[in-house]
Amino acid sequence: MERLALGPLSCLVKRTRAGAPVLVSLHGRGASAEDLADLGDAIDPELNQVYPDAPRPWPAGSPVGLCWYDSGPERGAEIADSREKLTRTLAAGREQVSDGPLVRMG
Repeated sequence: MERLALGPLSCLVKRTRAGAPVLVSLHGRGASAEDLADLGDAIDPELNQVYPDAPRPWPAGSPVGLCWYDSGPERGAEIADSREKLTRTLAAGREQVSDGPLVRMG
């Protein structure tokens, strides 16, 4: 497993072979990519795997964990920003990891 910048997000990545499916697993609030990094092998060790880190600290200003959006008044804008970053990350994963089928979980 290696850490790569795929688009705007930092990700843990495991490459198996070109054309193999790509599992993209999104962590929940307060977690990080490291919390999920063993799931792909448990499902199928032949999967390419991408585990993105969410772009925001949670709780805000704390190094405890990460989140895709907070619950405050900027929630709508934060959701839109995370969606845009994740879309760019998925496109980068198709180019840099595998162009195989994409399987998302999280």
